[in-house]
Amino acid sequence: MNPDYVPNLKLTSPVFKIGPHKSWSDPKKVGSLDPFGHVVTDSFCHYLDKGFDIRPTIAVTKAHIDLPECREAVAAGRLKPDGKILMQSGQSVVAKAAIEPVWYLPEISRRFGCTEAYLRQSLFRMTNGMYPELITVCELQFCFTSIFETLFYHLASRYQNISPTHWRIDHIHMGRRRNYTR
Repeated sequence: MNPDYVPNLKLTSPVFKIGPHKSWSDPKKVGSLDPFGHVVTDSFCHYLDKGFDIRPTIAVTKAHIDLPECREAVAAGRLKPDGKILMQSGQSVVAKAAIEPVWYLPEISRRFGCTEAYLRQSLFRMTNGMYPELITVCELQFCFTSIFETLFYHLASRYQNISPTHWRIDHIHMGRRRNYTR
């Protein structure tokens, strides 16, 4: 693959929108993810038009999830399928978001009670030098780590937009991201 290749994201958009919310403009409230990571083409279109390589850090979709506990509860009559969120088979309709960490280093270091320089050196050391930019390019205030990802599942009706009044974290899976050789 050409290392200078920049994907064309102009025809992409998330299946459902999250936000924007007032807290997103406060760097002391959001420090470990890019809240606009799922709406890159909307939020950064003028930079994309200039040739900047800005990629999504949040993928959102609608899905069906099959939890054995739900299947058993439907079979036992403890849960009644509604055909919208819970199906007769025991499957649930969910909103799913895969979130890649984006760390705002000044805020993360403030939360940890250490200097940004110490945080950068520690991250560099603990990742066995995986991110040399942490100590060689101090102007960068963000660290895009592809070590872990978070999967978020939300039981919701198919067309419901996610708003703070509807947020209920039903299942979170955090795991090591598998990096494959290209």
